[in-house]
Amino acid sequence: MGAFANLPVALAPGMGLNAYFAFSVVGYNGTGTIPFNKALAAVFLEGWIFLILTLLGIRQWLARTIPRSLTLATGAGIGLFIAFIGLLPAGGIGVIGGDYSNMVGLGGCKDQYKDPDHPYYCLSHVLQRPTIWIGIFLGGFLTVLLMMYRIRGAILFGILLVSIISWPRPTEITYFPHNPIGDASFDFFKKVVTFRPIQRTLNAIDYDYSDGKIWLALITFLYVDIMDTT
Repeated sequence: MGAFANLPVALAPGMGLNAYFAFSVVGYNGTGTIPFNKALAAVFLEGWIFLILTLLGIRQWLARTIPRSLTLATGAGIGLFIAFIGLLPAGGIGVIGGDYSNMVGLGGCKDQYKDPDHPYYCLSHVLQRPTIWIGIFLGGFLTVLLMMYRIRGAILFGILLVSIISWPRPTEITYFPHNPIGDASFDFFKKVVTFRPIQRTLNAIDYDYSDGKIWLALITFLYVDIMDTT
């Protein structure tokens, strides 16, 4: 892009689409609407459709046709979706937990107050896990404060600070507690760099487009891509 278009741009992964692909389309451990190999096929075909629309000038026409308010609302919705994932206990800081009536409630209780029959459900003492407040104040408020003062690398500083504080094991805020899960995570962390086998991902695309859910995911991918490039 820099060589042929002569545009001073920076490329970065679209985290909104990554989150939608991983958590909604495929789902945790394949519990989503379609298998991962069919989801990869949706991404593959969507990329070609996006390229054709761009070459024909249709994408630019669509970008001018879509109201500005809808474009801003889409960006805000994607941001809230990513924030919701960051607050979840699986991969996030754990502010959000399960609820018996509306499925979403406050979490962050210590292990002795969790419901043994429902993962991530708290029976009482919500928001009392120390790691939550490290994520909120150091990973959230401190990062926002640094950004307000226009400090370069503010987001990176917040990530590094929370990560380094979470490394020591004999603390209440460690990411690697002395239990089977913490020991396994720490053993993996000590490898620093590792390589995963690619037998399940190399040429694993399933080009079966007969399922309507694939087209729903494809249209969503295409819509968000058009929004991101306007």
